[in-house]
Amino acid sequence: MLWEEISKALVGTQLTRSDFANLGWARVYRKEIRGNGKVVSLDTTRLKLDANRPFGAADARTLRTEGYVRGNLTSGWVYFAPDESVLLSTDFADTHCFSVVRDNKRRRQIGLSFAPVPGRKASEIDGVLWLDEQSAELREILFRFVNIGDVAKFKPGGRVHFRRMASGAWVVDDWSLRFPILEMTLGRSESLIQVGYVEDGGTIIESSAILSRD
Repeated sequence: MLWEEISKALVGTQLTRSDFANLGWARVYRKEIRGNGKVVSLDTTRLKLDANRPFGAADARTLRTEGYVRGNLTSGWVYFAPDESVLLSTDFADTHCFSVVRDNKRRRQIGLSFAPVPGRKASEIDGVLWLDEQSAELREILFRFVNIGDVAKFKPGGRVHFRRMASGAWVVDDWSLRFPILEMTLGRSESLIQVGYVEDGGTIIESSAILSRD
């Protein structure tokens, strides 16, 4: 089963967390872009990875109970992407349905799509995990946030890319999350409009312990 092959790779990641001490640096950023494409703010941080993971999601059980998107138009939004720990958890498996998909633009890859189980009310994600077709090694996750009311029509979501280290362990080496900046229009009827978006992301920028990107 394809999901079992993914799990084998992710278990390997969890068993070699000490390998993160061999990573170099990560660059993490947050930028705000307005509807005209103008970048109005950009904050970038360079992190030394002394046994600290550059990317990590919230606890899988918390995501199951509280959802992947929290907040509102007034207080702002907090949103999360899945990492290997979340994907490996029974909480993720129990709350999603899976099916095999193909994409002619992704040669030598096979996809495993996932979506919330019917009837699930919490804010969620759906998307595709892309794997190498021959080895079943995890390459990338593309996803969008769902079960978030009218906000979903602006297609917030993100991507998480995995890379295999020389030791055989796996690491998230590049990621980005995008969420709309919204305003409520005034008039006879209220409606949400998008005036820009926020992008949170990062990448590993130095590492002698990681193999070249596939």
